[in-house]
Amino acid sequence: MEKVLTFELGDELYGLPLSSIQEVVEPAGLYPIPSAPAWYLGAINCHGTILPILDLPGILGFVSGPRDGKMIVIDGGAARLGFCVTRLGEIVEPDDDNSPANGRQLPECCVERVLDHCGRMIHLLDLTALLDRLDRD
Repeated sequence: MEKVLTFELGDELYGLPLSSIQEVVEPAGLYPIPSAPAWYLGAINCHGTILPILDLPGILGFVSGPRDGKMIVIDGGAARLGFCVTRLGEIVEPDDDNSPANGRQLPECCVERVLDHCGRMIHLLDLTALLDRLDRD
């Protein structure tokens, strides 16, 4: 099973495969984007490139609150994006893919499947579904 970077959204544990993540950054400043949708927190300068930062908890319907200062940078194909999360976790290698929650359809949550790691459930985000949802909204 591929390693996963975990993070919290609200009180729930989520994850993204390491292969979908370019890097984790802790930017010095976040600059507002005029007239952007509410889930755009702003933009950062990431190695000389302007990178929009999206509020992942807000997009997925979690209540507002403090966010981790570190952000996850992904390459969504057409664009690089940064995601702000409630709290960044750790890199883990999930246990065998035998969670009883698998097989459930969770497309509205952009969850591909549920993984187990040492008794904790990790909601593995479906990055393609998430980016499609952002395109529609």
